Amino acid sequence: MKLYIILTLVALTMITCSCDTQPSISRNVTKEGSSVMQKPSVVSPKKQLHHFERKELQQKIESKYGEQWDFCSCIIKNDSINKAFKNKLSPEQEDKLIDRWDFVDSKCKELTTFDNTTPEERALYLKKVKNCLRNKN
Repeated sequence: MKLYIILTLVALTMITCSCDTQPSISRNVTKEGSSVMQKPSVVSPKKQLHHFERKELQQKIESKYGEQWDFCSCIIKNDSINKAFKNKLSPEQEDKLIDRWDFVDSKCKELTTFDNTTPEERALYLKKVKNCLRNKN
């Protein structure tokens, strides 16, 4: 059951970090029956955290969870854990891997705290992830 919960959380994290949303184009049908195209609706993104707010949040995270690892270390360690979960594991190995995931999660809270809400932010995040995984050796 623990493995199912962990895998679900990992999958949700990956989906939310990598999905690209496309604006929908709607059609309005006039009284005469012809359709009229409308521009996609633009949803204003959440305000980005200012540098000061990010630093403040980072300090809160560190006071609660201790020193945090750098971005690439977190990405590489999470990738390694995700790959290990794909293997056939004994219950003991699963427990050890879940414990390792919990530890890594406590050292990488910044990854799950800051939003990547705009398409530009998501694209930049994915580029950073690819660079980390490419340069991990």
